[in-house]
Amino acid sequence: MVDRAGRWHQLSIPAARFNEETLSEGIGFDGSSYGFLTVEKSDMVFRPDLSTAFLDPFSEQKTLVMIANIYRIEGSERIRFEDDPRFVAQKTERVLAEKGIADQVFLGPEFEFYVLDKIAFRNEINHMEVYIDSAQAEWNSGLKDGCSGLTVPAGGGYHLDIPFDTSCGLRNEAVRLLETLGVPVKYHHSENGGPGQVEIEVNFATLLCMADGTQKLKYVVRNEAIRQGKTVTFMPKPFAREAG
Repeated sequence: MVDRAGRWHQLSIPAARFNEETLSEGIGFDGSSYGFLTVEKSDMVFRPDLSTAFLDPFSEQKTLVMIANIYRIEGSERIRFEDDPRFVAQKTERVLAEKGIADQVFLGPEFEFYVLDKIAFRNEINHMEVYIDSAQAEWNSGLKDGCSGLTVPAGGGYHLDIPFDTSCGLRNEAVRLLETLGVPVKYHHSENGGPGQVEIEVNFATLLCMADGTQKLKYVVRNEAIRQGKTVTFMPKPFAREAG
């Protein structure tokens, strides 16, 4: 499921417990924990959308993933929740068609993000700090131990070749996985930001399909980064004086 902030949430059930009733009746959850409803009336259900099923490439056990639609409980009825991000996308597509504005909506985002080696932060009553680092950043050029000299100047990261492009292998694997999950990719490359900014551009798709594809892309990129000892941020501008 997707919350209002665009984050995926997960609930796992054994394969033996998954049946037709799971699809028709859904699975209950506490909507107040998502900020959807108040505690006094927080019972909701989600129904897995079978058409979205894919095998999780990061789970040690074979795991079938399905994106779910969210419903409010009104007596014996199940009513689509108005703020469910997937429902918002579906309503948008329907309204545009009904008003004759567009028969279909196609989107082709360019996903830009930073691949980093370390992110640390503290927020205490008497102390606040944020530390972000990338091995290829120019500020690491003067390190005596372990420095290869292959650092990238500020604003000089566009279309780097390896070995300067230190996350090319990570993106290659992420793109391979995305293709298997039904998210076709046009290309990927390093971007202007010297401390590890990169881009993955995907093919055009309809609004709902692209919304689901966006969640898949972030899921794949984040997990593949962790698997390779890196981390990523989709923050709009994590570095001053660097491209956002």
